Amino acid sequence: MKSTIRDKIQQAADLRREAVMIAEWDVTVAIRTLTARERSEWEMTLFDNKGQVTQRADMREQLVGRCLIDPDTGERLFEVADFAALGEKSAEVLDRLFAVARRVNGIGTDLEKDIERNFPASGAS
Repeated sequence: MKSTIRDKIQQAADLRREAVMIAEWDVTVAIRTLTARERSEWEMTLFDNKGQVTQRADMREQLVGRCLIDPDTGERLFEVADFAALGEKSAEVLDRLFAVARRVNGIGTDLEKDIERNFPASGAS
């Protein structure tokens, strides 16, 4: 049977992953590319229907939780209900994982600019 372009797209292994050693936790984890659906779910936690940033308190936990996988099995380590627990871990560790997750997923400075515009550091409204 001749493979179609659609079949090739559906069968493509396009979710990259990067191993990260976390000395503080004595584990090696992997950060992987989000699926399009997961990326949309994450973005929905940050933006309202007008594209304005509405929440940022758990931005790191939300992204890292969606990207963090077991490097051996490829299974996600945390469910959505568990993301808050990541907020109780070391900020330094979470920041490192967040940086890798952003890089692997191509999440750049546009997000930071949106956040700074909507939530200025000065706290002014």
